[in-house]
Amino acid sequence: MPVTVTYELTDLGRSLQIVMRGIKDWAEGHMEEVLTHRDGYDHRQCDAAD
Repeated sequence: MPVTVTYELTDLGRSLQIVMRGIKDWAEGHMEEVLTHRDGYDHRQCDAAD
């Protein structure tokens, strides 16, 4: 039988789940806008390097 390891969050770690879910939901809800701004930033950096 192979050795197995089981990981689980502590109560402290579990207390972050609501916060992390909120960040995940925000990121997914704003992904298009984030990508648009990132592309704009990348283009400005390329232009500045020229």
